[in-house]
Amino acid sequence: MKNKLWGADIAAAVVVCALVLAAVFSCASRAKSGGETGGGYAARFDSTGAALDTTASKTWRLAAVQRTGGVTEIDRAELETIAPLFKDAFTLTFGEKRLSGKGAPNTFVAPYTLGENQALSIQAPASTLMAALREPEGLKENEYFGYLSRVSAWTIRGDRLFLRTTDSSGDEALLVFE
Repeated sequence: MKNKLWGADIAAAVVVCALVLAAVFSCASRAKSGGETGGGYAARFDSTGAALDTTASKTWRLAAVQRTGGVTEIDRAELETIAPLFKDAFTLTFGEKRLSGKGAPNTFVAPYTLGENQALSIQAPASTLMAALREPEGLKENEYFGYLSRVSAWTIRGDRLFLRTTDSSGDEALLVFE
């Protein structure tokens, strides 16, 4: 009986240590916040951009999430210092009728449909189920996947892809990829 209790105490201590480490590493990652038009990103969605080439296999890397309350910029150098597996975090690649990419740390695929006037509908991503001891502070993987599943339109301006979406409370947001 005493050995069983001792084993449970060790298991509880391991769980507590893992939670403390996750909290410490989470605090070490920061997102930069700016004003409504911070970071030089378009303040509004403009659907007069270039065509979306779904055959080019270009990997788009998320640079910022623009919301009513401000801009969350994704610092690639900082992501890599958090964990090497975050090097390619928050990316997407358009294939024929299917997106693929990486969250933080899971890879994902999601069917999509292009419509008239640059309409875009992305189904909820299916992802691997890796656990991460650390997550970027400014944007969590489940938030990224949620934004993707609520995308309504796209545009390309120069070397940037903009996806119009909403946050979990229904407020408009813009995902900016480079």
